[in-house]
Amino acid sequence: MLRTVTGSLTARAFYDRLKNKDGEVTSKMFSVVTNVQGSREYFDKIAMDVKWMIRRFGPPTIFLACSMSEWFSEPFVQ
Repeated sequence: MLRTVTGSLTARAFYDRLKNKDGEVTSKMFSVVTNVQGSREYFDKIAMDVKWMIRRFGPPTIFLACSMSEWFSEPFVQ
């Protein structure tokens, strides 16, 4: 990631660019950290995907959550 950022970058320069919210560095760091499960960027990407799906397909009309124990429940099976 650091090799793709314009200009020579020392650790201090990298830190300063992150601190100043440099758009180029921030976007590249976002793309690197989105694959780390549990990170803020990971959940931000999921939230962006959900917002895109809502804009594209409309709001969800049904939500269904099942667990394995429900399949062994006789009333649920019927």
